[in-house]
Amino acid sequence: MRYILLVLLLLAPCAVRPGDVDYRPPFAGDLLLSANFGELRSGHFHGGLDFKTGGVEGWPVRAVADGWVERVAVSEGGYGNALYLRHADGRMSVYGHLRAFMPSVSAYVDSCQYACESYVVDLYPGSGRFRVRQGEVIAESGNTGYSFGPHLHFEIREADGNEPVDPMAFFGESLRDTRPPRVHAVAFYPVPGNGRVEGGSRLHAVRSTPSGFCLPDTLEAWGRLGMGIRANDYMDGTRNVYGVRSVVLYVDSAEVFRSTVERFSFDENTCIDSWTDYAARCRKGVWVMKSFIDPGNSLRMLQAGGDRGIFTVDEERDYRCAYVLEDYHRNRSVCTFILRGRRMDIPAASDAASLLRYDEAHMVQAPGLELAVPRGSLFCDTALPVSGRVCADAASLEYTVGNEPLAFRREVRLSIAVRGHQVADPGKYYIRKRAGRRYASVGGSFCDGWVSAEVRTGGVYSVGVDTVPPRLTALPSPSPYTYIYKVEEEGAGLASYRGTVDGRFVLVAYNAKDRLLACRLGGGRVPPGWHEFRLVVNDACGNAVEIKEPILIK
Repeated sequence: MRYILLVLLLLAPCAVRPGDVDYRPPFAGDLLLSANFGELRSGHFHGGLDFKTGGVEGWPVRAVADGWVERVAVSEGGYGNALYLRHADGRMSVYGHLRAFMPSVSAYVDSCQYACESYVVDLYPGSGRFRVRQGEVIAESGNTGYSFGPHLHFEIREADGNEPVDPMAFFGESLRDTRPPRVHAVAFYPVPGNGRVEGGSRLHAVRSTPSGFCLPDTLEAWGRLGMGIRANDYMDGTRNVYGVRSVVLYVDSAEVFRSTVERFSFDENTCIDSWTDYAARCRKGVWVMKSFIDPGNSLRMLQAGGDRGIFTVDEERDYRCAYVLEDYHRNRSVCTFILRGRRMDIPAASDAASLLRYDEAHMVQAPGLELAVPRGSLFCDTALPVSGRVCADAASLEYTVGNEPLAFRREVRLSIAVRGHQVADPGKYYIRKRAGRRYASVGGSFCDGWVSAEVRTGGVYSVGVDTVPPRLTALPSPSPYTYIYKVEEEGAGLASYRGTVDGRFVLVAYNAKDRLLACRLGGGRVPPGWHEFRLVVNDACGNAVEIKEPILIK
């Protein structure tokens, strides 16, 4: 197995280097992760580390280095309550899903929310306002935003370009890890009209051997093909699964492909739908990382040879293949298998003439539908058929855009003509996407008989009509002077909400993941006595619900 030894010697070192600033972890004591850097997520890479907090909120979060508060944000989803510190080396540390900020920052945020009469704020207080020292408590960990369990989301971003980098390069030695990554399956992707692989389905399970992992049988192939793997990493002390930092594919000891997940830009996030097998994720719920690069994929963490990772089997012999996986702590595993070259007939590609070129702009049209696809929106040459059918509860035909699950590099403009279900107010129309038996709104605006919206995936689309206001249900209050309402909105989606007491603005917080509105009237902002509390909630089609309640502040 001489070629495997060569594989192990050629692994590249980490390219992210700490500077002069000494970074310390944001928590004291033992550290455990629920997610690592660059994990594969729907439409994006995970931009940092998720630190476990024992399933509870309120852990003291400490500044990882001296610096100042450059930004503080409150959002309904995303990172929820988030704090951004700038450090002397120009890097920024980010702390997300917080329950609370340190008192001085909390008072500043509260005053800004009332000044702009908005729960959602994105604030830049300036470098001299909130200075912090390394180890100082700057916040409490929480579960705000799109967090589905208490934890701390932590990032380090580089000074040049605000790009997230792997924080393990700065204090990875504080985490114990002796467990290597593991390959679960290998996938094969013959180039249509140019390659063929025998052996049934694309995805082949991998089994363990004393020396690593391998495929159970030798597979026969001919022509041009790419490969991919389904794999995860593991760490000591947890049952979580993690993303794999480094994947290298060798064929006959020659490097064909390499991925190193240590840095990316936010503009590259959508390239995750090209690097991974998007159709396999949509249909089977599995993440397969392709070991070749689509021509429209600009993701810098991927490297491949002259044919972008596609290689050719053109001799009747055994091709020795090896996947080498490695994590930050240099735990390493090897998966070996053999592709046996056997000359065979290759069926012609069936839809080559109808493919849209990835490097051109296109206008896809069908009766009652237009899809404007700017140049650079496709990852590769793509078939994009469109079909329509009558849908009883839609204000248009229901259109299927693409026969295969499809994601675009950037948003494209979808326009659908209105037919039937006419309403006096065209603002009640919106575009919706079918998700099983339900629909999800993608928004849209009406003009000259058409509704248009920006979309980033293929799928089943139609025009919906929303004339029903949201529904509010009062929930039991956990404390005096706190009012909580569950929001139900099944049409165009929630657009705005506003609370007042005697006509004056009061802060109402919205939790998007639980669809809860909460207003806390204690703390002296409302004087003692009887008052009128009013809450108005609007959806994206202008339908409103209003609640008025007398309240007594003692």
